[in-house]
Amino acid sequence: MPRSPRRCWNEINAIASSPYWPNSVIIITYDETDGLYDHADPHIRAFDPEGSPLAGGPRIPGIVISPFSRVHGISHEYAEHSSVIKFIDELHGLTPLADLPDEARARELGESEFGQSDLGPADDKVPEMGNLISAFDNARLLGQDPPLPPGYAEIPRQVVMSLPHYGGNGCATLHIVPTDYVAGQADRSAASGFQSAAGDDPRHSNLGHLDAVTLARGSKPRTLTVDGWCLMVWVLASSGAAVSAGVGAELDAVRTAGRLSCGIVTEPADYTKDDTHANLAAFDLDLCKAVAAAVLGDGERIRVSAFPDERHGLAATKAGQIDLLAAATPSASKAVQYAVGFAAPVLFDGRGFLAAKAAGIASINDLSGKQVCFISGTEAETALDAALRQRNITVLPFPFEELGEMEAALATGHCAAITADVSQLALTRSELHRRANNFTLLPELITVDPLAPAYRQGDPQWAAIVSATIDVLLAAEASDITRATIASMPATGENRPGFLVNASGASAALGLDDDRAVHVIKAVGNYAELFARDLGEGSPLGLPRGRNALSSNGGLLHPRASR
Repeated sequence: MPRSPRRCWNEINAIASSPYWPNSVIIITYDETDGLYDHADPHIRAFDPEGSPLAGGPRIPGIVISPFSRVHGISHEYAEHSSVIKFIDELHGLTPLADLPDEARARELGESEFGQSDLGPADDKVPEMGNLISAFDNARLLGQDPPLPPGYAEIPRQVVMSLPHYGGNGCATLHIVPTDYVAGQADRSAASGFQSAAGDDPRHSNLGHLDAVTLARGSKPRTLTVDGWCLMVWVLASSGAAVSAGVGAELDAVRTAGRLSCGIVTEPADYTKDDTHANLAAFDLDLCKAVAAAVLGDGERIRVSAFPDERHGLAATKAGQIDLLAAATPSASKAVQYAVGFAAPVLFDGRGFLAAKAAGIASINDLSGKQVCFISGTEAETALDAALRQRNITVLPFPFEELGEMEAALATGHCAAITADVSQLALTRSELHRRANNFTLLPELITVDPLAPAYRQGDPQWAAIVSATIDVLLAAEASDITRATIASMPATGENRPGFLVNASGASAALGLDDDRAVHVIKAVGNYAELFARDLGEGSPLGLPRGRNALSSNGGLLHPRASR
């Protein structure tokens, strides 16, 4: 609804004003949390083969609108998306999806392949799963009280025209004021729930509840209580950019702090459709260590901030919360919007294909006539369409809304191949555990998606330091200097590798120690070592070098001369 409130408004008002209202139930929920804070621990449903918990994630709003809804109602019944299906099952006397023969076989495979007995629909066989009945008023269902009239569901036009509610404009129109209390001074209920614009006359029952949220603002913990169905949206920080004060300012700030404040992007699954890489946090962390080693002589002198996507990481860079974002997709629009600059690309991701070996697919041409799956509304869909048109290939397209659903379809044979960024495909393959060898990454990529370190604009010295650090990693690989051999390299003389001599000569211009290149290699090794450890054969992803090989080996990476 936040992305398309008017469509939701049109549908609700159309139903409320139609002859169908007396027999209607409208259920509104969200497919994800938008990253909003939830103080409650996620409900653990199962454990993966390694023993890690598989949790339901943060809670999301669930709203029931009906002539038979409870008023002033907040349900504490445990519910998931499967609860909607369970409600329909019980309302119409349908066989639960969980009890269908195909699902029985799928559950057997889940137990044998992954050690989990509860994979699949949860509209049955999961005792704690609610059925939404607590959202309704028994007296109205039994005819003891009259049903609610359409006015309880209809949303005034002026309310909808003020949405989206992000930024507070919608809240103001609804006469809802998010109140920020210093902890211990709040005099209202911490669980106010969702209320309608009328305040004292809530019209929509809510599944779940909204509790007080504790934030750290400055040095004082504060509690934010949000009244009304304006949801949990507030401004956490100023949107102004913290542009570097000039040449050398960033280097001075890092040295004064005694550490590099570096951001990494963790890419939780289905967090957003904008970023489609896998979690490359290990690779990002090594880049942070490399820059810290160049600047401070010690790769461990870092403070790492994790961000769920590039947008949050770039915003933190702009605001001066971090000195460097290890890797982001460079673009002119991002450079302008976030007032950042980008170093040369340090990694080339891109859209490719993960295919089932049993389908006999060895190249893109073999996809003809096969069912190919993708996440709808993403660049992967656009790239797939363009690549197939260019090659005059016809496939059976199968869109999905969520990554987990698409991966399950591949694992069960409903997709012959899936397309996404290669890093994500490699992660998907690794998570298939014992069945990983049944799937292969096709050699062709249909797009190139570079990743590069990002920093605030305004300090060319800092920009040069970041770029020069990347060059050290690449030049060390080209010179066959590794983490193990750097210690035995002569400090001076004709036997000292040329790139180390050049790097030492450039250090004065950068304001760094003459041995900055040595510090970098000792901290993380050369680029080949870093790639193998974090992304290649030494990591769960098992990515081939491909485009990330040096140009001398057919790749796209090439060290620039340090002089």
